Amino acid sequence: MTPHVVKISGSLLSLPDPYERIKNAIRRLRYAETDSHLVLIVGGGEAVEQIREQDRQHSLGEEAAHWAAIEQMDANTRSIASHLPDAVVCSSWKTLKTRCRDSGQTLFATGDFLKAIEPQLPGTRLPIGWQVTSDSIAARVAILLGAPLTLVKARPFPTPMSQQGWREYARQGIVDEFLPSLVGELSSITLTGPDG
Repeated sequence: MTPHVVKISGSLLSLPDPYERIKNAIRRLRYAETDSHLVLIVGGGEAVEQIREQDRQHSLGEEAAHWAAIEQMDANTRSIASHLPDAVVCSSWKTLKTRCRDSGQTLFATGDFLKAIEPQLPGTRLPIGWQVTSDSIAARVAILLGAPLTLVKARPFPTPMSQQGWREYARQGIVDEFLPSLVGELSSITLTGPDG
């Protein structure tokens, strides 16, 4: 069984019919890869943008703002679970790796993993700060699972074919600032929109 990490942009939650769009994106991936275990990582969306604005206005501190954003990602993960009945919410790295041996879907709440597990694992570790969002978190999970990564954004973009292209996307804010430094460690990475 092959895992496939799917980052669901939190910005999708602000679109009309967000859960139907998310389900459609998952159905497309499931249809294309019937033998995969989908590991779903949900972004923070508008709530994280509010934290970012509070940090700008009140200097929350990079570390405090970072973990507040991660908590919001976990909250979004749990909140969409009722709309994805085929997906199981999981916050344990060990349990996730076990689940990836079989077909299915897991909504991975990354907070505990990022605090206690990820810093101990090999490869390029994630820094704490606004340069890391759910894009890089999903990439790091995909690298550690040896899985391809699909980033489902609120609208589709062409997938860059070079490191320079990913750096340009980071400059434009399409992906986070740190993601280009992880692209070389991924088996594959694809950008798509909720409707294909």
